[in-house]
Amino acid sequence: EGELVGAVYDGKTEADAFFAILKEKTGHFTFRSTLPEGLAQAPPLGDFMGLLMEGIRIIDEESGPA
Repeated sequence: EGELVGAVYDGKTEADAFFAILKEKTGHFTFRSTLPEGLAQAPPLGDFMGLLMEGIRIIDEESGPA
């Protein structure tokens, strides 16, 4: 329903992993429209667009003044 329920990347999990993935300039990722076993009942991390906007804000703040 448009909510992210799990992310793992480079030793990070959940929203921290999602934000770390957003910072990457190159690479590949896997999106699954079905939930892996064990995540069917997991609480959502948040709405994808909301997390995306938050991640962009974090990246913008870390990059400093333009």
